[in-house]
Order: sequence, then C-alpha cells, then structure tokens
Amino acid sequence: MSLEPEIAARIEQLVVDLLPQARTEAWRRFSAAPQQLELDEMIQLASLGLVMAASRWEQYCAENHYDPGATEYFAAYALRRMRGSMLDAMRSSDWVTRSTRHRAKQQIGRAHV
Repeated sequence: MSLEPEIAARIEQLVVDLLPQARTEAWRRFSAAPQQLELDEMIQLASLGLVMAASRWEQYCAENHYDPGATEYFAAYALRRMRGSMLDAMRSSDWVTRSTRHRAKQQIGRAHV
C-alpha cells in the first residue's frame, strides 16, 4: 500500500518545513549532554530521524490504526523519531551501560550526603 499523492506531497512539504526544527533539536541535545558526538553529527542524526519518520509514516499509521491523511500529527511523530535517533547514537557510542551509570550516580549521591 502506498500513500495517496496529495498525502505524500504534504508529508514531503512537512519534512522540508521541519528541517530547521531538526537543527534546533540537535543543538538542544548537543548543548545539554556530554559531547560524545559533534554538533554536525547530531544534526545529521536528527535529519535522518526526520527522513525515517517520513518513510515510516504510512506503516506507523497502519500499525496504530491511524489515518495517514491526518498529517497534522506528523510533526509530533517526527520530533519523537529525531530525538530517538540522536539518543540511540549517543547510547551506542557510550562505553558504559545505562545501569552501570545509574549505579555510579547513586554511589556519588550517597557519598555527598
């Protein structure tokens, strides 16, 4: 099954409109997190998440019984995919597991009390 041409055109326009938002999201993640990745890498990852959101929109709607023509919800879905792609890359480049990092933070917290 493929999207109707007018829906595909709206999604394509939304991708173009959301490109500046991808850069903003990358900057937010870059400035708030330890610099495991360069800003350009974060922008690329956010842009990739945006493109992947567009390519998966129809499948996502089918899996969740949503109307693919309801493109007003695409931006929220795309933002989630952008943030997720950046977080996945940061986690994969981190040499410490999340559980180990959590335990270390708890130990540090106890030491300061």
